[in-house]
Amino acid sequence: MLKIITIPNPILRQKAKKVAKIGPSTKQLIEEMVDFLKTDQPKKGPKGVGLAAPQIGLSIRIVVIWSKPSHQFLPMINPEIIWCSKRTSLNVAKSKNPYEGCLSVPGVWGQVRRHSVIKLAYQTPKGQKVIRKFKGLTGVIIQHEVDHLKGILFIDRIIKQKGKIIKQE
Repeated sequence: MLKIITIPNPILRQKAKKVAKIGPSTKQLIEEMVDFLKTDQPKKGPKGVGLAAPQIGLSIRIVVIWSKPSHQFLPMINPEIIWCSKRTSLNVAKSKNPYEGCLSVPGVWGQVRRHSVIKLAYQTPKGQKVIRKFKGLTGVIIQHEVDHLKGILFIDRIIKQKGKIIKQE
């Protein structure tokens, strides 16, 4: 069973290492990450919309994100944002919740200015190299999770952008 690590654990501030070889243990880890995010209550949806390996104590470049358009979790190995739109937005258009939160920063929310469109290069669990554009909620989730791989938390972005952090009681 995976366990989420929370701030101030120093692993959350490390730059994650590239995955050199995609083997059975990598695929098993990805399955466990997806299972962790899923919930037993289908109407409630997933526990979270994204998870980076550093959040479970592993400083390696693996993320799993929820893709609303395809209604499935997308595992990404060694993801790199290779292009960002100049246009940014403070929240996701048509989103019910304009605030970001994080499993590793429980009870804290805030608005983060993110790029509207990104182009991402990553590998699938089968080792296929993919370059793909993302926007909307999926693009925001990817930017959030890739930040984890760089040792950056969403609260760092809010502070840098002079935004407001909301603490849930």
